[in-house]
Amino acid sequence: MNHLTNQTKECAACYILTYQESPYWDFLQLQQFLSPFINMEMSSILYQHHIILAKSAHLGSSPEITADSTRPGSGKTATIEAIAAAHPDKIIGSILFSKRLQSETSHRLNKYHNSDVYTFHGMAGVLLGQVVPSDGALIKLLENIDKCSKLPRWTSTPFDIIVLDEFQDCNPETFWLVECFVRANNLGKGGQPTRIVVLGDERQSIYRFRGADPRYLTLAPEVLGPISPYPFAEVQLGNSFRLSSSTVQFINRVFLGGEQYISSPKRGPKPIVLRCNIWDSLALARAISPLVKRYKPENCVIIAPSVRTRGPLQELTNALTQVYDLPIHVPPDEETPLNDKVINGKLCISTIHQFKGRERKLVILLGIDASYFEFFGRDLPDDSCPNEAFVALTRSLQQLVLVHNDESKMMPCVSLDSLGFYESVSDINGLVIAAALELATAGTLRSLGRPSKGEVDETLSKCPEKLVAWLCRKACEYEASLSGYLPRVVQMKDHKYDWIKPEDPSLARRRIDSELVGSARKLDFEVEMQQQFYIDGQETQLCGRADIVNNSATESNDDMDNRTIWEIKFVLSLSNEHVIHACVYAYFSGSESGKLPRIILYNVRDGDKREIIPRHGIEELRQLITSVLRLRYTSKEEMTYEEFIKRCGKTTRKVMNLSDGS
Repeated sequence: MNHLTNQTKECAACYILTYQESPYWDFLQLQQFLSPFINMEMSSILYQHHIILAKSAHLGSSPEITADSTRPGSGKTATIEAIAAAHPDKIIGSILFSKRLQSETSHRLNKYHNSDVYTFHGMAGVLLGQVVPSDGALIKLLENIDKCSKLPRWTSTPFDIIVLDEFQDCNPETFWLVECFVRANNLGKGGQPTRIVVLGDERQSIYRFRGADPRYLTLAPEVLGPISPYPFAEVQLGNSFRLSSSTVQFINRVFLGGEQYISSPKRGPKPIVLRCNIWDSLALARAISPLVKRYKPENCVIIAPSVRTRGPLQELTNALTQVYDLPIHVPPDEETPLNDKVINGKLCISTIHQFKGRERKLVILLGIDASYFEFFGRDLPDDSCPNEAFVALTRSLQQLVLVHNDESKMMPCVSLDSLGFYESVSDINGLVIAAALELATAGTLRSLGRPSKGEVDETLSKCPEKLVAWLCRKACEYEASLSGYLPRVVQMKDHKYDWIKPEDPSLARRRIDSELVGSARKLDFEVEMQQQFYIDGQETQLCGRADIVNNSATESNDDMDNRTIWEIKFVLSLSNEHVIHACVYAYFSGSESGKLPRIILYNVRDGDKREIIPRHGIEELRQLITSVLRLRYTSKEEMTYEEFIKRCGKTTRKVMNLSDGS
């Protein structure tokens, strides 16, 4: 520890205490705590943050619904396990938002044959009789139910107890799905109502841009009451078994204004606030690396609001991987969930949203200062701790480190493959396909940052396998030069780069040759584009690179440009995000001339080629981009209590009016 303290003082004044190990509360302790609520006939339990612990009611003699609050790491999975253990004669269905947590919970409850665990999408698939891969697919299926006014059937074994987890992330579509599910389940039980357990923490509600509203949790007695005949009782789980008491005190006092929101029986080191010049990456890496080596990289994470924006995080990451030889995973984007296989054994770089629901021994936070409100929480009140910051602060099992830039103010609310690793390559696959096409048609590799001809050795050109592997390696290096992150290149230095087969680029070329006949000299690859948008007085700069821009020699009409934007993907299936990417590039391309280019989105992997035709031209693309930015970076005016209850009541009436076929 002395070495660590001395190293840290070189770049920051910090507070470090000797580490102390302390065990979690185990399952038996938690079961004893919950026993007054689960030893009798089970009623529904709503976990919500602001309610004082209810009296220990004998639920068998008084069929009331119990409401409770779940603080971060307070043992929600253990709660589900305790319910399953206490009621072996009851069939229990637990519904979770995260596929990873669903898998972990299912594995933990495997010994209880009375328990099934679903994601909300998985439950919807069983209820609606078909796979539900996305929110968009779910919305379409729910719209069909609304049109035909027929309640779907729950054909599996009905549940006596239904657990709804992370209900602060519920949105209107999920709420409608839940009500359909509960009613269909009740019909499967011959009309006997099921018991409902609702878990959540309104301070961990960070998906408002997806329509999530924490009031589905905090007002659950009102909004779920119409589909349950039982009154609600409310209980609180205030103890965190993840966080140490030192971390809990730090969060309560510094970020929550002294509110005793979380408690913990677990001993551990005090958090470290590292005040420093965050641009001095070598000094910062020198301060952090002893901690990372102590806890081991696979037990460490660096969390920031954004990881793809160029800044000090890239320099710090590169210093840690180049100077200290630490294995590191950098996600290819900020939307894709973290892959356990890919992050295994590595220090993980992650956004707040990507790391929600996860935990590691050492958590290092960047960007949790006043700049958060400038770039990410523009419409959030700055006199209280943002939910995103709260989630980030509560991921640590042992040591929390808050890296604070000396040039930034604190948040106003603050009161003072050779190693057995896996790498994600989805972000460079489309780049490789475009590069192969450019090389074949124009003899250049501008799409990989190589403007001159003659870059490719003749021996590579004669061997398709070697050529594709070479292109994959160069694409990986090119992406690193753009993003500023080097760990993937360093960690894959001995990889064969053989995941794309030679036939894939060849197939792609054959499929789009008909579109590009005679256009080889008019193709531009990896075209850089950027534009600033002003929305509600806020400035946002969008930038990116279109895979292919085809400038046709034919004359265009008054409304259409003579260019075609090609967005190339190599993924399992195209998504709405890919459509938006293509539309953004088309708007960039056509905004100056006012003419709409042709927009082609093509997935090489399955041959799915889509032409996107906005009905109202360039203006519709501008409105799409504006809507996406507004949804992502601004918060909508919150409904009043009366409006929220009215909307939930409308959903309930629709579900209750669905025909059950009787």
